[in-house]
Amino acid sequence: MKHKKRRSYGWKITEVIFFVVAGMLLSYGIIYTVGDPISYLRDFFQEEKVIINESIIEGCTNLNIFNSAVCLQKNVKNLPYKYNLSNADKDLTFEELKQQGGVCIHYSLLYYNAGKELGFYTEEVIINSDEKNAHIFTIISNTEGYCLLDSEIVQCFKFVNN
Repeated sequence: MKHKKRRSYGWKITEVIFFVVAGMLLSYGIIYTVGDPISYLRDFFQEEKVIINESIIEGCTNLNIFNSAVCLQKNVKNLPYKYNLSNADKDLTFEELKQQGGVCIHYSLLYYNAGKELGFYTEEVIINSDEKNAHIFTIISNTEGYCLLDSEIVQCFKFVNN
């Protein structure tokens, strides 16, 4: 009777160690090259849905964060604001938003891109109102403080140390 030759367990452990180390090096390489992978993916997909127009940031440059936020609000109010639920799942251009209207995500994206354009840190915040509905708004910030920009509403807060 012939015996089958078995692979040694030492070889299997070496393979496992190799793949674990290779995975760690690959992960390190991605993080080193890209930075935070979540932010990279968010920014990558965010670029696909750019809603911005020079008229939104007109007059808002070279101002402090509080005056910039009020300026953005004034410019967005000039669109005018049109709530259009039928556009909720659509990526809109600036002209489509202006003509057809949109929902909170469109105006949040408009503020997000305008804030970035003006050099502020920007963050979109999603809050749930129930199991099926949510609301999204944008926060812009810098060392002076932060401002919540929500459709036609602006609320700013100054940092205590400033």
